[in-house]
Amino acid sequence: MCTRRDRFADRRAALGDELDLKTKLFEYAGDTETVFDTGDYLRRKAQILLGDEMEDTAAKGRARKTKPTKAPKEPKVPTAKISYDMFISGMAVDRIAAERRLTPGTVFNHLAQYVERGTLPIEQLVPQEHIDEIRNHARTHPQDTSVTQIKEAVSQAVSYDEIRIVRKVYFGD
Repeated sequence: MCTRRDRFADRRAALGDELDLKTKLFEYAGDTETVFDTGDYLRRKAQILLGDEMEDTAAKGRARKTKPTKAPKEPKVPTAKISYDMFISGMAVDRIAAERRLTPGTVFNHLAQYVERGTLPIEQLVPQEHIDEIRNHARTHPQDTSVTQIKEAVSQAVSYDEIRIVRKVYFGD
């Protein structure tokens, strides 16, 4: 008959065995070269339980899976920088847009970032006549605060994008 002391000793031994198993599995899973695979994990657990933990899995025809090494990626050039470089080289906004398969508005917004930073003079992006027309209207009609109101009052050649950038540069909007 099992005494209480015998049952305690059995449970303690089982707990020790389980703790040993979990420790070895944890070390195996924590190996940086191990890619988790359920089948591989279960094989390793069986090896530990059966006492075959020293046996090399490669000897059985199963090579250990390792993480593939990736070549370092080249840093990406920001899309606005690409548009800026093309513009500086002498290309027009429409041509940049066509070549990059972007809308002219997107290219204009890329270039507007450089105008706002002070890298690109606004006069290179917006014709001086349009700048003057927008500024004059803003001074003479201070109640016209929206881009739409200004667009309706100036010539058709002036675009919404031009109005936005002129407002930012000259009026801090």
